[in-house]
Amino acid sequence: MNKFRFKRYAFSEAELVYLKAVEQKKYSKYDTNVLHVELWNKLGDDFSVDNLEKFAIWYDHPTLLGLWYVNPKHFLLQVCEKIARELKILLQLIME
Repeated sequence: MNKFRFKRYAFSEAELVYLKAVEQKKYSKYDTNVLHVELWNKLGDDFSVDNLEKFAIWYDHPTLLGLWYVNPKHFLLQVCEKIARELKILLQLIME
């Protein structure tokens, strides 16, 4: 089985804290201002969600790559891996 390898991005501690908090929201609606207040003692004064890389968070929710950084065993990643494997099998059958 092929392993996916991505270059690791060096998130700051505050960015990882924020991404983990967003991941724990389980894709539910949340107020980013309320989340900032909840995390005020863990995020630095210079932290801004606007400075987070767009590959990690999009429209206030973590992307698949963002999830991979904070929770590599997240069920969505497992489902995507299964879909990718099944597509690979189907493509191999088609190409025969």
